[in-house]
Amino acid sequence: MPASRWIRFLLIAWAAWFTFMMFLSNQPAPVWIARDAITRNTHFIDLQAVVPVKDGFPVRIATTAPGLVPPAPVTVKNGRMQTRVEIPEDVGSHGMHLWSALPATGEAPAAISNGTLTILDPQAPWIAVDIDPVIADRPWSSLGTEDPPLPHTPVLDGLLQLSQHAVIVCSTRLQEDQLPLFRQWWDLHSFPVSVIFPKTDLISLSEELTVRLGPPVLRLIPADKISNGTKPIPERSPAIAISGDPAEWQQIETRLLDLLALEERKNR
Repeated sequence: MPASRWIRFLLIAWAAWFTFMMFLSNQPAPVWIARDAITRNTHFIDLQAVVPVKDGFPVRIATTAPGLVPPAPVTVKNGRMQTRVEIPEDVGSHGMHLWSALPATGEAPAAISNGTLTILDPQAPWIAVDIDPVIADRPWSSLGTEDPPLPHTPVLDGLLQLSQHAVIVCSTRLQEDQLPLFRQWWDLHSFPVSVIFPKTDLISLSEELTVRLGPPVLRLIPADKISNGTKPIPERSPAIAISGDPAEWQQIETRLLDLLALEERKNR
């Protein structure tokens, strides 16, 4: 090959390599996503995380919950880690805390999305809320774009009021890989700290959680889903249709306080 062609070939190869490296450098770092978890069990809580590493990679957990001792590292399988954390009977960690999945050794990942770790005390009430689509004016696919969703102010204010009386557990059709952007959006707009379960419907989720938490005080569901839902709504927890009407959210808070007062009288 003539020298001029060889030099041209090297220049083209270098340009291709440089372009490829620039492309890689502009790609966002893969995110380690800790999923939210909740229990009222006094013995353990199960944690899951989406971990973008090879199977067999050892992963540990870290948490802000006082008194909880992280278990031994576990290995990743199919891009996920699962572990069970023991909860001592005398631990003073009832409430909502943060947790994260981390490499068992070495430096922390470049991108981490913390999950909530919630341990309800024996009498703490909870509310199940279907946040799609009443909470925002655009679909979740617009997260991270130049035209992201905006919250509906009455819904935001209503959830803030309800969170003063009960733990809020949300179902959403949001995908797992959207959780980091969603959590940033949630915090940016000052929504209350809540437990978020992606890829769920409210009725199935609340029935699953009722096994270990007891029934929710209320189930809040968009009106069209109450009328067109494929599953019957359990009678043990009232279901209330929600929208963006501020007066409606005030009525929901009044209903909640009445139910909590009734439950308190029963427990005396």
